[in-house]
Amino acid sequence: MSSTCTGTIPRMYVKKELVEKRKAFHLKKESEISKALQRKETSEISYLVTDFEKLLNELFVNQKADAVRIYIAAYPTDESKPNVPTGKGGTLTLIFRPCLLDAGLYKDITGLNFIINENKPYNSILDIIADEWIKQYNDTIKPICELFNKNNGSTDTRETVSIFYSKSDLVDFMDELKCQKAYEVRASFSSYRSNDQIKKEYFNRLFVEFNMYDIVGKIIWPEKSEQFKLIETKSAKESLYSIVYNNGDLCPPDKCNN
Repeated sequence: MSSTCTGTIPRMYVKKELVEKRKAFHLKKESEISKALQRKETSEISYLVTDFEKLLNELFVNQKADAVRIYIAAYPTDESKPNVPTGKGGTLTLIFRPCLLDAGLYKDITGLNFIINENKPYNSILDIIADEWIKQYNDTIKPICELFNKNNGSTDTRETVSIFYSKSDLVDFMDELKCQKAYEVRASFSSYRSNDQIKKEYFNRLFVEFNMYDIVGKIIWPEKSEQFKLIETKSAKESLYSIVYNNGDLCPPDKCNN
């Protein structure tokens, strides 16, 4: 951790050992997807920190969002369609939708869908395109994941549709990126394990791990900081679902757009 960094570690940040164990487990699911669809599935999406900051500024300053719901989606197989990167047809991607708090519920702001393709500035896409990408995931990748979940002992085999993040968690993470002088953010697809300290409904489920990288492509682990030791101690006392480490609330069952 940079010597200039102070304050608490953002809740979105999880220690190295846990990240690596979950990723190793997820590779089994990723392999099943790749085998079924006969193409290499996406493991992670790289964003320049400057582009990620511009996206958050759009969400929280321009759109005045109270939170963000990140939808798991898949590009259309037709790579001639707009915003589909070459070689990525049919593979996983993410769609960011700003939310407003309304009568105790977080509702998506209609008509606002944002993406960041690999090392590209953020871009907005129409609802009809976003819905097509989400349907592509629901129709092709999600059923493969749900079969994997069933075969690995999940009683609730439903796969993740979206991931909810509070404004404060994303803003705190952005502050840490700046403090660490990070060059890239990598959104890495991962899966919870059945022995993680999480809700049982999350067992085997797909989620996204946001990690920090420096300019030479080395991951930044703030493991040795006193702040990290404090939250790790607190987290160890949690009996079921850690309120300290937070990779977002998975829908279903939590915080869906309803």
